[in-house]
Amino acid sequence: YHVATEGFTHGCTVNPIFCREDRVKMDLMNSSAPKYVVIVGGGPAGMKAALTALERGHRVTLLEKSAQLGGLINTSLYEDIKIDLRNYRNYLVNKTLNSDIDIHLNTEATPEMVRALNPDAVIVAVGSVPTKPPILGSNRENVFQALDALGNEDKLGNKIIIIGGGEIGCEMALSLTGKGKEVLILEMTDQLAPMGNLLYKEGLKIIMESRPNLSWKTGTVCKQITENGVIAADDVAEKFYEADSIVLATGMKPLKDLAESFYGITYDVKMIGDCVKPRKLDDAIYEGFFAITGLR
Repeated sequence: YHVATEGFTHGCTVNPIFCREDRVKMDLMNSSAPKYVVIVGGGPAGMKAALTALERGHRVTLLEKSAQLGGLINTSLYEDIKIDLRNYRNYLVNKTLNSDIDIHLNTEATPEMVRALNPDAVIVAVGSVPTKPPILGSNRENVFQALDALGNEDKLGNKIIIIGGGEIGCEMALSLTGKGKEVLILEMTDQLAPMGNLLYKEGLKIIMESRPNLSWKTGTVCKQITENGVIAADDVAEKFYEADSIVLATGMKPLKDLAESFYGITYDVKMIGDCVKPRKLDDAIYEGFFAITGLR
């Protein structure tokens, strides 16, 4: 969420109150008595909801299926250019771990498990998972999901094709070229990072153009992945592009069915973050904060 001012946008990922001070005052005037709140999911939305609930005087249990908190922002641990995001990730995780929140890692929550806790409110923040495009050969051993490739760059060859030129694909390309890999991005639309704002796209373009080992082709649809490359087509012709490894960066899909399975446990059940719709970090922090201020 951003506020438009004279053709520009401004907002704050870290501080969800920025430009919303009046709304917070109204919410706090109608705040509820202390409740027992169960948070399902320990990504940024879940952590922000848990911390906000604790600050409001509620008792909080946080259930996270993996061995660590952080969710998708843990990708910042592997990408050097994301130092600011990594710092915020570390702050959020450390603050959560050092709080009075009852945290259960390696715990894959089920509706039955949450119902047994008898909560007053449930906040569901189970996130999203990578989509897998219906491309022939996408199950080959030389194909990696972008999130799986991070931190495992040594398993990739030197010549890499990234299928998908959104923000994840472009930032993955910068990470890989920074480690000396040769990267080609194939994007089916007519532009890279179409969901990024103007300043982001301009900055991204400058950095990408400075990398001699990075190239990209837009308006190009991947038809097949082979053992040594990709067959793709643009408006003119079909062409083979050679590569050692293929990285899929074709977007995320929300775990909506899983999230909705928690409805009916109690009167107050809310979905927040990427399980509603995969978006940006500021959306996760905003929804985590206001999910608590809006408790009945």
